[in-house]
Amino acid sequence: MANIITGLLVFVLPLTLSFLELRYSAPVVCIVATVAAIQEGYYILTKNQKV
Repeated sequence: MANIITGLLVFVLPLTLSFLELRYSAPVVCIVATVAAIQEGYYILTKNQKV
């Protein structure tokens, strides 16, 4: 689910540049992408341990 949200935010990011500064919107996208990557890594690690 976090990957879908990250993809949506990355898609919408250029559209928001006309009314929202990049220094405010980029950190939000980066934080969400980092959390999504950590979550994906956790899923991969726990999936491999159950086998």
